[in-house]
Amino acid sequence: MSSSLLILLSLAASAEAPKASPKVGEIVSLAASTCSPGPVRGPSRTFELYVFCDDALGTHLGVVHVALVSPATAAAWSLDNRFWQNADWSADASAYAWVAPDVLLVTTSPVYGTGALYRLDLASRRVGRLWPRELESGNTSGVSVALKAVDITDRHVTLQAGSKTERVGF
Repeated sequence: MSSSLLILLSLAASAEAPKASPKVGEIVSLAASTCSPGPVRGPSRTFELYVFCDDALGTHLGVVHVALVSPATAAAWSLDNRFWQNADWSADASAYAWVAPDVLLVTTSPVYGTGALYRLDLASRRVGRLWPRELESGNTSGVSVALKAVDITDRHVTLQAGSKTERVGF
């Protein structure tokens, strides 16, 4: 057997099955002490979140389009462009919550990330920062942000930003 075939077989054998999808509205902490690396199936099964637990360097995220590209996602995704990662929302992620089958909320730490709350529309590959409206110099809010509650019906989250509790629409 050729060495490249052995490497390919080895990678295939070590590939992790995706973890079950959290329920829509469930907050998943990415704290280093509880971080679970690998793929996490999204509610629609079109997308998976890939979690990289990098210990002292923080937790990083990426989105993988795992289903065949459909007309609904073809403008933003293609068969040879299925992985999405952007430092604003993927670096030093602290928590996430699915709020719809293809919509994800992500908070980041201000240490290596931006200390912000983001809304990711996965089908269109669009991201919006929900909190804070503007970042300070150095591209960070300067405060820790924690998701406390998600209200799917009212489309709001409660977050702890430093010593303040805020309610933010998504």
